Amino acid sequence: MSEQAREIPEYRPTLEALPVLAALALFAGALFVRSIEGEPQLAPSDRGRDRDALREPMQLLGRGAATRVAELDERVSPELRAEWLRLRQVVFALVRCPRTGDWLDSVDGLAFERLFSELRRGSRDDALAAQVLMVEVARRTSWAPGLLARTSDAERLVALQAEWTRTWSSRGASDVQLSEPALAGLLLQARLERATYLRAIGRDRERYDRAVETFRRLLEDAQGQPTELARALDARHPGLATGMAERKDALESLDTVAGRFFPGLNGECE
Repeated sequence: MSEQAREIPEYRPTLEALPVLAALALFAGALFVRSIEGEPQLAPSDRGRDRDALREPMQLLGRGAATRVAELDERVSPELRAEWLRLRQVVFALVRCPRTGDWLDSVDGLAFERLFSELRRGSRDDALAAQVLMVEVARRTSWAPGLLARTSDAERLVALQAEWTRTWSSRGASDVQLSEPALAGLLLQARLERATYLRAIGRDRERYDRAVETFRRLLEDAQGQPTELARALDARHPGLATGMAERKDALESLDTVAGRFFPGLNGECE
């Protein structure tokens, strides 16, 4: 060759090119991260049990709860224990299906509301004790609206359950002892909410809209992404949480599943 081969100059990025190169690197990193398969969400029943967790806590929310409820006596906070012992005996002895509002206005009913509030703000054992009392009151008192659309009884119960869910929805969903009771409480809340807005024909639109908004806030974060509670619910019942907006009655499917969790708990003491 008559001419010397020209050397290929070494490429040195200019300052102007650095932002472009950084953007390409970030894009490549994002593609890599998206290619990594995330771990599947575990259903509450599939999670491991820590040494201090009460075994089979859902049995305390079932029809046979009376046979195990005394297991909570030593777990409830000492300062609340005496009132817990008294009121859990009162609640589990309720007969003749009194109207919920009438009972809540009684001396024992007012004491129950106070204790429920204190337990809700306590430890996870206190929280479970509060949920146990709540379910039993809902099972042993009458809150069905009937043809006269008497919704005040269901409204008082749903207000109490909503307080518990707001307090424990995030912590409870990831807690071995409370994960299933937290989901059950959410389902019970849906059943009670529907009793407040369903009518013999149609529904109370204002009450319905408030209920749907309440559940949306529980199941979606500020960015519109599923909360931990929603993910736990969908792990146990696929599509139940994330498909709410697609249904004519957003809470109907939750209510249907509540019927399987709490057979016969319909406000009529069946």
